[in-house]
Amino acid sequence: GSIDLSGVKKIGAQVFWRSSINKVVLGKNNVSINKGAFEGANIRTLIVPSSVNDVEYIYYTSWDCTIICKKNSKAHIVAEKSGNKCKFKNI
Repeated sequence: GSIDLSGVKKIGAQVFWRSSINKVVLGKNNVSINKGAFEGANIRTLIVPSSVNDVEYIYYTSWDCTIICKKNSKAHIVAEKSGNKCKFKNI
């Protein structure tokens, strides 16, 4: 399944732990993403608009995740630096 978190301001720690959610859409209202929010998740697609700047912990997704975000956005830079093997797709 998928979930749209556009209206959520804070995403708590391990909120997706072992969930069956495979697609997450973040929105401009997401102001806080806690460490490990995506840890242990089976997320395959994570859509991050460039307006979301608090993305320090997005790379705790599964190794097969595709992070869809703008090239050179904060999400892209953090994912690249993390050493995660997530795939990147430009929007």
